[in-house]
Amino acid sequence: MTRLLVSFFALTFSSCGVLAGSAHCTFANHNRCQERLNTLDAVAFKATCKAAQGVDGDGACPDADKVGGCDLGKQGDGSPVHDWYYAPKTRADAMSECGSDPFLEP
Repeated sequence: MTRLLVSFFALTFSSCGVLAGSAHCTFANHNRCQERLNTLDAVAFKATCKAAQGVDGDGACPDADKVGGCDLGKQGDGSPVHDWYYAPKTRADAMSECGSDPFLEP
C-alpha cells in the first residue's frame, strides 16, 4: 500500500509541473533572449515573458546569430539565468551589456 501511495504522489507531482524545465524569452526589439535552465519556475517565467511583450519558448535560447551573453547568476531555485544578444549587436555590445556580470561566448 505504501508503494502505491508513493507512486501516486510521484505521478501527481510530475504532472503538476513540479519537475524542473528550461524556458526562454526573446525580446525582438532589444536583440536579446533570456533563458532559465532547469528551473522550477518555467511556467511563471513564460507568463512574465508574455506580460513583458516577449516571445516565450521551451528550452534554451536559440543559437543562430548569437554574438555573446551574460551569466546573470542563479535564481532562488539554483537554476542558471543567462541573457544572450544577437546580431546586429556585436560582441563588444554584448560585453558592454554584461557590465560586471561574466561574459559568455556563444
